[in-house]
Amino acid sequence: MKRMVKLVSAVVAGMLILSIASACAGEGTVDTNNRTGEVIRGDLVITVSADGKLTLPGKRDLTFATGGTIAEILVEEGDSITEGQVLARLDTVDLKRDLTVQEQAVKSAELAVRNAEIDLQRADDDIEAGIENAEINLEKATDAYRQITYPYTFSTYTMDVPAAILSINKAMKRLDELRETLQGAQDESGIEDARIELNKIEEDLIKAKERLVRGRGDDIFGDTTDAAILPFTSIWTLKVAEQNMELAKVALASAMDNAITGRGKAVLALENANVNLDTAGNSLDSARDELEKAEMKAPFDGIVAWVPAKEGEMLTAGNYATRTIMTAISPGWMELEAEVDEIDIPGLKLGQEGIITIDALPELELAGEVTFISYLSREESGLVLYRIKVGFVVPEDSLLREGMTATVDIITNEHRDVLLVSDRAIKKDSEGNTVVKVMVNGLIEERPVTLGLSDGLETEIVQGLSEGDEVGLK
Repeated sequence: MKRMVKLVSAVVAGMLILSIASACAGEGTVDTNNRTGEVIRGDLVITVSADGKLTLPGKRDLTFATGGTIAEILVEEGDSITEGQVLARLDTVDLKRDLTVQEQAVKSAELAVRNAEIDLQRADDDIEAGIENAEINLEKATDAYRQITYPYTFSTYTMDVPAAILSINKAMKRLDELRETLQGAQDESGIEDARIELNKIEEDLIKAKERLVRGRGDDIFGDTTDAAILPFTSIWTLKVAEQNMELAKVALASAMDNAITGRGKAVLALENANVNLDTAGNSLDSARDELEKAEMKAPFDGIVAWVPAKEGEMLTAGNYATRTIMTAISPGWMELEAEVDEIDIPGLKLGQEGIITIDALPELELAGEVTFISYLSREESGLVLYRIKVGFVVPEDSLLREGMTATVDIITNEHRDVLLVSDRAIKKDSEGNTVVKVMVNGLIEERPVTLGLSDGLETEIVQGLSEGDEVGLK
């Protein structure tokens, strides 16, 4: 590592003009031993120089992603390749056979899913029909029961019972009134009328009580048809109707239970079929992936640099991932890898321009830029070093090769079109001020100056001198 400086002068030939001039040792005295130089205008460029080797960041060792026998190698060393181009293939007989098996498995699984969907639909249809039939049977049994007891267990109860109760209450109230009338009656004719009305009310009361009994269904069956709503001989008919109605209710409940169980089984069967389909689909994807891995494709446009593998070579599970089949490079971009001293690191930044020269091709000069500055250091002989990379575009038909030795000069700072003076002209006066001795009409004159950028050989003069001034050199 070394710090380099380039000075490009704006004056003709860009050289610092030196002359031997007489200077006064005192007032008006000439010292022929003093050397002088001229203040010139030019460009001051600060660079960091580093040596290293050329590398190909676009180099890729290509391997297969699965094992097998190499069936074809389709390119040779030096061939140009394009991204996606098939470069080599493995024997795919077994892989294609497995793919066919997995495709058939997927078809079978898809058919099983369709059948399960049909079974579920059938189960839903059967459930709906079964429940509907059970509901119809229940309705029929209920209608049969109602036909036997109607209107006594429905309309009679809802209509006749209230009317009967009302009639009974009115009759009993009127009976009480007539009894009081008979007890206090004096007129024979009035007593007779009261007795007649009393007898009628008692008859109405008996009928109302019969209606009440009949409305409640307490005397549906009896020994005779006159004393009961239904003859006693019809009791078994009613019992059968009641039993049929209960059986229909049980059948409806059973149909609903069977609906839940049957549909649950059909749903579970469909879920299992879908799981099997997913499993078959994953196996098919895996088989396709393995078949695709049997082809090696170019990762980028470039050149085949090396083909160490041979057709017929067997790649096992233990070595296929590390066995290089061929090496491909992208020759359009290269990098110079070098190391710089820790003192130079603060001045380096990504993107800085660098001028690259090749030891083997001294007439070739390339422009690059800093692409990498390591955070990690390495120590050697007491020096702390940091790795850097400078990338550059490779010219067409270039003779550049990986591993060539090269030097880069990285521009870390530059001031263009400024006044420059040799560092030998700059000194400190007795008070510590920075001054330069200027020759004016043969006499020496000390001038305070303001300094700018310096490379250790030349220094920028910001203030105090003018272009063309003749200055004394140490």
